[in-house]
Amino acid sequence: MSLENLFSNPLLDDYIKKVGYRESANLVKLRTHMMNFPGGPMQTAPEVTQLLAFLIQTSKAKYVLELGTLGGYSATAMAEALLEKGKIITCDHDSHITKIAKEFWEEFGHKDQIELRLGPALETLSELLDENQVFDFMYIDADKKAYDQYYEYGLKLLKPNGLMVLDNTLQKGKISPEMDILNQKIHQDNRVISLLLPFSDGVTLVHKR
Repeated sequence: MSLENLFSNPLLDDYIKKVGYRESANLVKLRTHMMNFPGGPMQTAPEVTQLLAFLIQTSKAKYVLELGTLGGYSATAMAEALLEKGKIITCDHDSHITKIAKEFWEEFGHKDQIELRLGPALETLSELLDENQVFDFMYIDADKKAYDQYYEYGLKLLKPNGLMVLDNTLQKGKISPEMDILNQKIHQDNRVISLLLPFSDGVTLVHKR
């Protein structure tokens, strides 16, 4: 099946929505609410948040780093999957849209699990390194042009055997030159074990050796 057909199959999309993932009532409420705001359609797809939750639960990840908060949908999904004393640090530059996220986290009982850091992501990543922070799991869904830099920071911040997930790595089959370079780099990177899934908008899984 070609990429064009893969990313334009409404029958498959409908089937996945029915049986491909589970979504809590809180997640449905937040996702639906966010669709009324500019940028709402850019939030992580429900099937990808289910993958994040699955990986966090099966790997027993405790400390999670997220780049790209938006309305807090993916952070909420990961918080639901975390161990009881787990923690998420999520990073974004938009104080307006993330205010919505914080309101929902408080409503859902996740405000103590999720720490929002506002500011340019690269500056925040540098600060986390200076603080000697380490993470079990990292999710990247932010500025695509900076993915390579995020990836390199991620390998420094992840513990050995840590997991990284990069969203939108196929971009509906219209892969940008920057993303193509990164995909090739990850494929050949001996520091990691990786798998690019032709799933949703393209999801790359990275296991730090």
